[in-house]
Amino acid sequence: ARSVILDSHNKVIEPKEFLPVLKKTNTLITLDRWIIRSSMEEVARLTAQGNLKFGVLIPFSYALFDDQILAEWIDSLAEPGKTMIFEVTVSDFLNNTHLAKLQFAQLRDKFDIALTLANVPDSEVLEKCLGLEKFDYVMFSPEYSAEGAMSQNQIQDIIKIAKKHNALTIASKIDTGQYMMLSANAGVDYVIGYFINPQLEHITLSETVEIT
Repeated sequence: ARSVILDSHNKVIEPKEFLPVLKKTNTLITLDRWIIRSSMEEVARLTAQGNLKFGVLIPFSYALFDDQILAEWIDSLAEPGKTMIFEVTVSDFLNNTHLAKLQFAQLRDKFDIALTLANVPDSEVLEKCLGLEKFDYVMFSPEYSAEGAMSQNQIQDIIKIAKKHNALTIASKIDTGQYMMLSANAGVDYVIGYFINPQLEHITLSETVEIT
């Protein structure tokens, strides 16, 4: 499932609308901490139900990189979680590499965490990032990259670099059966997205995860 933010008229507020406001007012960290706490509560709920094989990707923005008490704050939560999977975008990581590495080291020292590198544009950038930090997962959008839809060769190049650094790959935002099969045939480990084309209104908020 995915969470959305609604206004007083039940209209979805898109990230492009509220993120600039949070950045301008220096309150992005408030949203980040709310997401972390809510994600851990969801993990605890699923664990209590006996759903042991699952993972929750927790967005981790640059605002948290220099949060010096983040580890202590997470430790103070009632349900800190057995494994936390933090999702960091390529741009945030490359623009704040030093701070990011320091924060990740502190978190690894205290918790069992995994890192996901998101919004990977191509294999060259991926190679650079994986040479700077250990990421457990690599996530890219083959249908919606900055340069347009990726070819199978481009997808395979990303997978090749990820495997070289012992990282699993996630093809995200898959909207068509064509790209689901293209990603699977290229050797991606996980596929995330809407697999019905065209989408049906009553299921547009249901996100599916499949292991290929």
